Amino acid sequence: MSDAIIVIHGEAYVTLRAAAACYHVEFAFVREVYELGLLGPGEPFEGADDDDLAVAAEMLDRLAEVVRLHQHHEMDIFAIAAVLERGR
Repeated sequence: MSDAIIVIHGEAYVTLRAAAACYHVEFAFVREVYELGLLGPGEPFEGADDDDLAVAAEMLDRLAEVVRLHQHHEMDIFAIAAVLERGR
């Protein structure tokens, strides 16, 4: 995954597509997680598809938690968003 790391503003970022591949989930799922605000702000990057963005690499732990709640606990994405927002 090291080739998927992009440095933006001096910080490590990863594309939504690379994050989806890392966790073996559909890009559309990761994009929906992002659109619900669960992965922080996104950054456009050179060579990106129209629908791809980069998010801070530190958000991969958050995505792992979302994937776990969705796959292992069968929670829908909106319930996950509510639980994670409550925990802030």
